[in-house]
This record gives sequence, structure tokens and C-alpha cells, in this order.
Amino acid sequence: MVGLSSEDKAQIEKKFEALKEPVTILFHKPEGKVEHFDDFTSAMEEMCEISDLLKFQGMVEMETDEDMIHDVDMFPAIVLLDKDGNDHGIRFYGIPTNNIFNAFIEAIILFSNLAHGFEGEPLERINKLEENDLMVLVTPSVPGLDGYLEMLIKISYISKNVKCAVVDLIQFPPLAEEYYVLDMPKTVSNTDLKFTGVYDLEETIEILEKRISDAEG
Repeated sequence: MVGLSSEDKAQIEKKFEALKEPVTILFHKPEGKVEHFDDFTSAMEEMCEISDLLKFQGMVEMETDEDMIHDVDMFPAIVLLDKDGNDHGIRFYGIPTNNIFNAFIEAIILFSNLAHGFEGEPLERINKLEENDLMVLVTPSVPGLDGYLEMLIKISYISKNVKCAVVDLIQFPPLAEEYYVLDMPKTVSNTDLKFTGVYDLEETIEILEKRISDAEG
């Protein structure tokens, strides 16, 4: 990412009209490679100038206890904190671009305006979910990805038992081999449950409730 284009900035400004509460963006950088992320840092600082409700904070791997506090074990990583400094278990591993960046922006809005849009039976079922530590393995150009990511992020935001880490395989290629990724997105929960593709809300809740896996390893 090399700065924000005027078109990107205009779109973000429009979206950020929905912001209501402060959000902190924590950017964990790998030690010894800090300068590699100057462009992204500048872009985030420029983005935060759009609204005084946003705060960007960069930190270097193991420079503070924040890495351990937020259970960050891959770098670079982005963690969002709400107005009370709460961490809802949502992670972006790698510099977000394209569809992943769209989901990142929507996550910021969610943390700020608290409006997830889920209600009724789906909301009740989400609140009853047992532990699901999700890792979504993707590349930024996967069709329909941003909507699927937004849904998983909302589920994680709502449920204290669900975490959601979005991993860009272009930036973390060994994970593609480790998890035998043939198609994307591939979602892994608690390392044992694996399912591939984009699902709607009802299907996703059912998978997480019943621990339904596809045929892949």
C-alpha cells in the first residue's frame, strides 16, 4: 500500500460519517523490518486524520507487552480496540489490501458505531456459540470475500467465545502449505474444523454450532 488515492480517501470519508465512538488501531511490526512498513504507517496516519475518533499506534515486536496481551504471534498484525480499550479477538495479519482492506474499514466502523445488524434467532445462536478460534486464509482478490469477512468479524465482535484472524496468504505463504489450501477462502477453527468457500450467515452459524467440516484435510 502506497498512501491513499484521492478516490480511496473520498470513499473512506463517506463511510466514516457513520463513526460514533473512538477506535484505536494497533499496528504490530516485526523487529528489524520496521522501515518496510513506512508507506502503510503513513496511509493509516492519513486515514486517521479524516476523523478525530480514530487513533493509530505503531509498535515493534516485543518492544512492549502488547504482543503478549493481544496474543499476536505473526507480524505484521493489526488489532482494533473499542472506546473502552476492549479487544474483541479480531486480527488482520499482513498489510490489508483490496477486499481485505474493505473488510478492515468495515471493522473500524463496527467498533465505532456498534451496529452489527444481527437480531432475533441468529443473534441468540451467535451468543450461544462455544469456543471458535477462527483463522481465515485468503488472498485479497478472492471474489465475494469482503462480505464474508465482514460477517465473521461481526460474529467475533458479538460473541466472547469467537475470535477471527484474517490472514493474507501472499504475505504468509507457509500457511497455505501447512493447511493444504487449494481453494479460498479456507476457514480453520480451533485447528481441527476446516471449511472452504463463502457461506451466508445461517450456514456459517450451523457450521460453527455443529462443527461441520468439509472433506479437505
